[in-house]
Amino acid sequence: MEIQDGKLVDLSGDLTPPDPGIPLASDVFLTDVNFHFHSGTTCAAADQSMFGLGVGLTGGPDIDGASLVGIDGDAAFYLPDSGCDLPARFVIDGTGSVFGFPVAEVSFEFDDPPATVKFGAQINLNASAVQVSAAINGGFQPASGSFFMQGTADISAFNKSLFGVDMVGSNVGLGACASFTPLLNVGAAITWADRHLMFMLGNCDVSFLIPKQFDAREAQADAPTVVSVPARVKKETFIAFGQAHAPTFTLTGPHGVSITPPTAAQQLVQTPRYTAITLDGIQQTAVTVNHPAAGS
Repeated sequence: MEIQDGKLVDLSGDLTPPDPGIPLASDVFLTDVNFHFHSGTTCAAADQSMFGLGVGLTGGPDIDGASLVGIDGDAAFYLPDSGCDLPARFVIDGTGSVFGFPVAEVSFEFDDPPATVKFGAQINLNASAVQVSAAINGGFQPASGSFFMQGTADISAFNKSLFGVDMVGSNVGLGACASFTPLLNVGAAITWADRHLMFMLGNCDVSFLIPKQFDAREAQADAPTVVSVPARVKKETFIAFGQAHAPTFTLTGPHGVSITPPTAAQQLVQTPRYTAITLDGIQQTAVTVNHPAAGS
């Protein structure tokens, strides 16, 4: 519990029953329940007033001291604040496990206004030296008619990627990338606005097909935008959105690196180092840099 200036700011509680937990059904036990209330004191999104509830469940017989299946989930409702321009949000996320090993993650988020739904799920499987991961993400916003679905999958051996695929379908367009070892990365995309089909031979990235309503990277047009890139990133995509046309800009980086995207008439420029796309039909310009230098 936390009280500031006579006002309750934080209140939380947790109940962990004795093993094996509280029985809910045959071989299903409630292993943990907790709650958290927070009353925001500023207009920062991270300080938004909220109420959260979390639960832990196990099911199936114990094998070597670990339950067959485990689920930990959290739900949070963020209260709207018109004075701070903070919308109402409802968020659910959780993880699943088999024999104590995490294999799946799920998430669901609802924002209003405007009414926006975002969701995702991920599965990870490890079998000795081989790892398989797959994920699906999506969202829709009825007011603007915007939507997207993204699916990814990767197969690795000894922590080295052997094959990967990334597919995006949205109201913007449809595209897919395939990676055959880190040395070969190819794909194609089409945008509905101008029916333009483009092929990407290296530096393939189709994240530009995700509508800007779901893209947290949208930049302000009245000032330069600084983006920090961590070390050892395989590729990074930078996207800018315009009002009536695709925006023009110059991307600069450490060690004097400078990239100017193509004109709207050129649309696509590819080099061994980067792929740049200018799409006037959807008022968007994107640059994907291969192995960018760390920094801003």
